Amino acid sequence: MTSTKTTMTNGTPLALAFAALFGLSGSAVAQGMPEPGSAAAPGMEAPASAAVDDAKFDDFVEAFVAVQEINDELSGQLMEAPDPERAHELQQQAQQEMVVAIEEQGISVEQYNEIVMALRHDQGLNERLHQSLSTRQ
Repeated sequence: MTSTKTTMTNGTPLALAFAALFGLSGSAVAQGMPEPGSAAAPGMEAPASAAVDDAKFDDFVEAFVAVQEINDELSGQLMEAPDPERAHELQQQAQQEMVVAIEEQGISVEQYNEIVMALRHDQGLNERLHQSLSTRQ
């Protein structure tokens, strides 16, 4: 529980998870996230795909899908937000829901971010994600 509180307080790991979602979905590359092919952000080393075992990767895919669903819902809500304050509240709520969704899959936000960084640098792992997502549909 402490890790979630820390994540919510300093915002960096959560912001990276949220930004990573946008980066992978092609919507935007959020502040602080490296462009594909560039060096990883300080403290965010990209693990090799071999370091991501099947069980952890499967948990990541489930978390990724859940986070993407939250993001899709948020996008619709943001379009209908009456003012910037409400939009900010919706974003904060969505970020909290994303943390819960990630942790419910048995991985931490830090592990989620590590795999996202690996996806940005490892074409084989990226293909593995796309393959996993395509078999879900």
